[in-house]
Amino acid sequence: MVPSPTELANDFRNWLLLNSGLAWNSPKGDWTRAIKQFFDNMGTTEGFRVVYTRQGVQEYLLDLTWIQEAPRRFIQLGLESELSENRARCIRAFNKLTDTKAFMKVGIFRTNPTLENQLLQRFRQRLIDHLIPLHMERYLVIFLSYVTAQNQIRITCYVLEYTGEHSRLCEHQSPFPL
Repeated sequence: MVPSPTELANDFRNWLLLNSGLAWNSPKGDWTRAIKQFFDNMGTTEGFRVVYTRQGVQEYLLDLTWIQEAPRRFIQLGLESELSENRARCIRAFNKLTDTKAFMKVGIFRTNPTLENQLLQRFRQRLIDHLIPLHMERYLVIFLSYVTAQNQIRITCYVLEYTGEHSRLCEHQSPFPL
């Protein structure tokens, strides 16, 4: 069974702060590999076939998917991450999530406070305007930003419904290496 958005957000936050071994300025490739490994471990523990690009395996539609094979094959969780702080690339990554059928869709985006607000509004509008809304879909959006003056990472998590309704699950700021 897929963990709830709150469980996913809390587990991700705890892993990032305590066990990821990442620093804010770590190469983006290191961030991507670590995020995929975190979701691989969690999905495997939950009993799903986890698919993403790694040795001998190509990604399926998204950066990472949890596939349930039986009794019917479908995607339980889809993940896209965009760590470039590029607005257009973040929107493109979220659009990939909206265009894929999955019960839980997770987007992880590296932002700043201004970009975070712009993206949240754009993501909500995308869901409102989507021509084929699926009432069983939920989105967990995790924004990561760095507060340089305090040497802290800011993690803000939202759950978005297919209607565009949203609620903030968490906002956490904690010391994090630059």
